[in-house]
Amino acid sequence: MQNEALYFRISDKSSHALITQISLAYLLQFNRLGPLDENYLLNDRPLADYAARHWITHAISCGINKDECASISILAQKLLEPGTAPFYNWVRMHDLDSFCTKPSELARAGFSIPGPLYYAALTGLEKVTQNLLDNSADVNAQKGHYVTALQAASACGYEAVVKLLLENEADVNAQGGYYTTALQAASAGGYEAIVKLLLEKETDVNVLGGRYGTALQAASAGGYEAVVKLLLENEADVNAQEGYYGTALQAASAGGHEAIVKLLLEKETDVNVQGGHYGTALQAASAGGHKAIVEILLEKEADVNVQGGHYGTALRAASVRATAVGRDTERNAERNAERNAVLAGDPKWIRLLCNTILITDIPS
Repeated sequence: MQNEALYFRISDKSSHALITQISLAYLLQFNRLGPLDENYLLNDRPLADYAARHWITHAISCGINKDECASISILAQKLLEPGTAPFYNWVRMHDLDSFCTKPSELARAGFSIPGPLYYAALTGLEKVTQNLLDNSADVNAQKGHYVTALQAASACGYEAVVKLLLENEADVNAQGGYYTTALQAASAGGYEAIVKLLLEKETDVNVLGGRYGTALQAASAGGYEAVVKLLLENEADVNAQEGYYGTALQAASAGGHEAIVKLLLEKETDVNVQGGHYGTALQAASAGGHKAIVEILLEKEADVNVQGGHYGTALRAASVRATAVGRDTERNAERNAERNAVLAGDPKWIRLLCNTILITDIPS
């Protein structure tokens, strides 16, 4: 009986390939331009939502970028054909690029939808990307959450797609979107190989803007030491100020990335620069309870009295953390008392609190 059952067995790869083919064929039915009707989708095309949401996942699982999946790649190319109803309707049913809005906008205007090349890059579809480039797709078109296909591929870590785009003269210094540049996008994800590719194309390492302000801050926030080293070797400005953390040092301090903090300090970064979410690197490290980094910053003469940032001061950040750590324990009331005493400036309790978070060498 068991041997007979094996006769009907289908591999995972074959299953994904079959589901991908069915999903793509299903989506290609939506070949009329104009808004989609929700009732029609629910009642007459019940598989549309699943197909729109998941065909990419199944395609990647079956190996769509490999030669043996050429037939599936051709179907994907048909769906991602510029200016066609199936393409626009797929995005209307489920926009993979949607972060802050509803992923389904059935009446969305076609002109507001990024081009097929953008989505091919966003999803890592190498053969589709190549086909679109061969057919004169605009490699530097700007639209979408990441604005360019290059930034989208860089943010998602698709090295092969990045290579294709660069070979077709993608602008490495194009600015806009969530990360502002492809370099910041790749740095934020820790994609060292992509960072190298972009640096080889002489991308500007010190462009300001985007979520993290600079590529160096992005890599520092994520704790990607190898990328930080690459950027520093290419003259990244350690004191550039912009973005969520203000500086790369504050970003590394907030994340507890001691090795990166040391690298930045070796490059003579200003330990007392003010700005960003935590105001200073010392407040960021204190808020996270990163003892070793706090000690390193104090050795570099970080000013404990600077005011600003989310917690006001580094000491207050430490006290809030101490209270949070002690919550739901028998010491909760005692910790609250310590915090209140710190806010009142009682030297005795300041020392006690600093010992609690393992900060030493507080002056008398």
